[in-house]
Amino acid sequence: MTEAGAAADMRPLSPAQTPIWYSEVLSPDTTRWTLVTGVFLDGPICTARLAAAAGSAEAYFPALRTRLSRHGRTPMQAFPKLEQAAAPVDDLSGLPPAPRRERLDAILEAERLHSYRLYDAPLHHFRLVRLGPEEHVLLLCEHHTVIDASGVASVLRFIAQLYKGAAPPETPDRAYEDWLDRRAEPSAMPQFEPALAYFGEALAGAVFSHDAAYDRPDDPTLDAAYVPPNVLDVTRLLDAGLVQAVRALCDRCRCSLFVLFLAAYRQVLAQLLDAADLTIGVVVSGRAGEPDDIVGMCVNSVLVRLPAGAPDQGPEAAAREVAERWRAARPFQNVPLQWLSKAAGTRRIPARAQFVINMLDMRHTPLPLPGVAQRVRYVTNAYPTGDLVFSPTSFEDGTLGMRMIVGTPRISRGRVEAIFSGIVARLSSWSVA
Repeated sequence: MTEAGAAADMRPLSPAQTPIWYSEVLSPDTTRWTLVTGVFLDGPICTARLAAAAGSAEAYFPALRTRLSRHGRTPMQAFPKLEQAAAPVDDLSGLPPAPRRERLDAILEAERLHSYRLYDAPLHHFRLVRLGPEEHVLLLCEHHTVIDASGVASVLRFIAQLYKGAAPPETPDRAYEDWLDRRAEPSAMPQFEPALAYFGEALAGAVFSHDAAYDRPDDPTLDAAYVPPNVLDVTRLLDAGLVQAVRALCDRCRCSLFVLFLAAYRQVLAQLLDAADLTIGVVVSGRAGEPDDIVGMCVNSVLVRLPAGAPDQGPEAAAREVAERWRAARPFQNVPLQWLSKAAGTRRIPARAQFVINMLDMRHTPLPLPGVAQRVRYVTNAYPTGDLVFSPTSFEDGTLGMRMIVGTPRISRGRVEAIFSGIVARLSSWSVA
């Protein structure tokens, strides 16, 4: 390829990739952005066919072939074509049970601790572990600049389709490259100016959700050392009775789990600060109005300013209030928060306000294959891009839980547990109201 041709195929980083790139420039050779998704498969699987399907996915989706380079001070990316090859297979089926499990744990740990160098390819790879004729683990391993959670789900669905006999596409997918081209400049998005006005309203005199979570003084020396494995990652499952009550409450209020948890969450945090309202960052896929199976790093955050709600506010009124504010914010969910922050001259405010709520729905089978039971295990280095991530989660078995990942020493485990307890108490009181 000529230099002109190579330049034409280069694209700037997506808005979601850029802060990760800066983080790596400031702290190279870390594992904080290493992502590993393990899909554990129990059932009749043809190892060779699954490995071939994974190899086809790598050839089809450009994001899985991401290569980064610098043009002056500007980071760029390209997606060179690769020779299609099946995913490598680690066959542990000949080992006794105990050594086999030890070896699998060692593989998972090695992938978790793998440090990707941004300018050294590859930034993604598959790995298939065969534990027995009907026991496999498919690993998707990558640097977070390559892909987000929605993209991982799309890759798994694609692999399942090929495994079940679908013909591999003849030409690589271009959806992600087209998505990047549409976000080359803020002026290219007709929603940018209305989004900027909305952003200004969300910030004016705002109290951010992370302010409510802090219960320790700021200490730059501690903050600099607060990297994996020193982050807090806490999960609490709701008991079966409350799960049933919460689902019934959603039906009663005609709202989603997302809205209900967000309503409880904002009340608990607002009460901690005695604030009249609270601005919260909500993670979205960045694919609204686009094909939902785009594979790449498209994720975005939307700021939503929510009134605290009266302590005795009922669940219907709380859910309705939150739903209305969320509907007002949704039209701007594709406009990158980084652009709005820069245009408003408030680059650091949204970054510190990344106390986000992200409803992860794990009820759907990630790799739909007939006769194969499966579960997903995320073997990642949990390091949020801001101070705290709050994620209510619906699991495949119908249980509900809450997860918090803390990225600052200013928030203690005691504070996390207090927030959990407050949300449980709020949901419980609403359920009997």
